[in-house]
Amino acid sequence: MPDAAAVRVLTLAAGSPAGPGSDLHEEVRRVARRLPVTPRSSAADDLTLPRIVEPHRAPGATEPLRLALVRLVTGAFLGRPYRRHGARYGHPMLLLVEQRARQLAVRAGADVVTSAHVLMAVLAMHDELLRDGRPVRPDVHRWNQAGEILVSHGATAGAAVHALPGLPSVDDERRLDGLPDKGWHEPKAPFAAPAHGRSELSALRGASLAAFRRGDPYAGTTHLLVELLADPAGPAARLLRLLDVDPASVRADAQRHLPEQ
Repeated sequence: MPDAAAVRVLTLAAGSPAGPGSDLHEEVRRVARRLPVTPRSSAADDLTLPRIVEPHRAPGATEPLRLALVRLVTGAFLGRPYRRHGARYGHPMLLLVEQRARQLAVRAGADVVTSAHVLMAVLAMHDELLRDGRPVRPDVHRWNQAGEILVSHGATAGAAVHALPGLPSVDDERRLDGLPDKGWHEPKAPFAAPAHGRSELSALRGASLAAFRRGDPYAGTTHLLVELLADPAGPAARLLRLLDVDPASVRADAQRHLPEQ
């Protein structure tokens, strides 16, 4: 089974009805933690369908009709426009980052997805696209430069994974009061594991709201990076400090990369 597919299967199994504490649940988590840090090509595969990266095709070859229809339906669902109040992301990118963060949380044996897992997801996806030589399209890149910014400051996907166990647990991650909620559905993690954490939802929803208020067409990873590091004591900022990277400098750099209005 390819690594990317294995991660998806393990993510589902980890949240199976067996539940936390069962033999199956714990064995799945042990196996997941032994998988490679960044599954080969999974980011490129995930981002090809919504046309965030260009598909591999022979010069002059046309797209199969079935794939074109799937892309149309998928794009309509994943790229739904903002609701009032800035809810939804308006683009598939942050939804895919959210899904990857959940996978990484499972592999780390975490019960709650935090902003540190979201930061790791951004780094992992950037690393995979770089290794595959398949950058995002220029029009998408304009709003999605978080991976490049993090790497330019010395952060890497591998180092982040190795540093993650050094982060202390945060008691209030399950407390979701006070988060932006207008237009958002009540957060429910698929198959009940792992749960959405306060710092994760605060960053993702804050990025959508910030992009909406700026008048940007959608929220991207650059907006997300600004929000991930808004709390200097949050998991994402503390993870960067473990990597000897200054969160304040990274956040200021991300703010400079958002296009002028």
